[in-house]
Amino acid sequence: MAVKQIYQQVKEEIERDIEAYHAGRIQQLPSENRYAEILHVSRMTVRKAVEELIQEGRIVRIPGKGLAIPEASGSDDSLRHKLAFIIRYSPDDDFFSRTVLACSQVANEYGYGYSIYNIASGQPADINVLDDVDGVLLTYYNEEHGDKLLAAARKAHIPVVCIDNIPLDNDVAYVLSDDVQGGYMAAKHLLEHGHRDILFIIDQQDEYSINHRLTGYKMAMEEYGLSVDEHNIVRIDTKNDLELVLEQRLNESQPFTAIMSYTDEYVVEAYRVLRDMGIDIPEQVSLVGYGDFMKGRLLEVPLTTIAMPTFDMGATACRMLIDYLEGRGPLGRMVLSVKLIERASVAQCSKSK
Repeated sequence: MAVKQIYQQVKEEIERDIEAYHAGRIQQLPSENRYAEILHVSRMTVRKAVEELIQEGRIVRIPGKGLAIPEASGSDDSLRHKLAFIIRYSPDDDFFSRTVLACSQVANEYGYGYSIYNIASGQPADINVLDDVDGVLLTYYNEEHGDKLLAAARKAHIPVVCIDNIPLDNDVAYVLSDDVQGGYMAAKHLLEHGHRDILFIIDQQDEYSINHRLTGYKMAMEEYGLSVDEHNIVRIDTKNDLELVLEQRLNESQPFTAIMSYTDEYVVEAYRVLRDMGIDIPEQVSLVGYGDFMKGRLLEVPLTTIAMPTFDMGATACRMLIDYLEGRGPLGRMVLSVKLIERASVAQCSKSK
């Protein structure tokens, strides 16, 4: 006979309590913490059993109230909070899928309903997405739609936590990665390999996260006693502009030997353009990305990059918002560390050999 897993034994104990409730022997189910205490198991073990029972429709988890029997809990949708995840999705960017996954997992853990809204870049904001929600998780990337949504949320007294990027006035709750640290680490890694002519590719948007990654780049250059050449800070409208820009720069008397950017997206495109030109990566040009996207890992020369704690950012922001809604803590501001992932796209600069 197969030995039952511990969580299955916990599940059976909860099922006995459900039967006891229906028989009138108990008035309510114990909390998940209480089950962990009386059964001498971890909270994660209890959670696994509870999640199965929720999926089976046997129980519900009500924020601020604990576990309940569906028939006794009234309308589940009317009791639990509903969150809105408002993002600007890009198929080239893994960040948003990781963030939404984290937020949805935490919301499910606490029994919250949620809706996901994709606001396309350049499209006007629809404040109707705020209807019937109790809290908002926002990836803020465009003043036109971001400021409009924030203003509407404040007017309706709906709490908002921003993820990864914030308005330049910084007047919001947020969970960010350390963008200054990331820009500094990427540039320093290239400098340690002898590179001095380093292009930093950015777009035309005046964003908090871009500006801070650029600040980190400048800090590293200055630490090495180098003046920041504004000619090496390349602003483009789209990644389609890269081919012309890189071709022009390679024909200059002192061409660049390395490229970095605020996003893997531009560096992966630079990789494609340079390889089409016959440039050897990393022997002739080294590359460092930002974001640790899948497409950078899958290159023939895997991309060295800065990895953000994307899942942790989403999960932390969602927990912060839920804690606030349930009266356990204030909305705050958190900055999480990033790390350098060394792969194969950086080599010692030939000029320094």
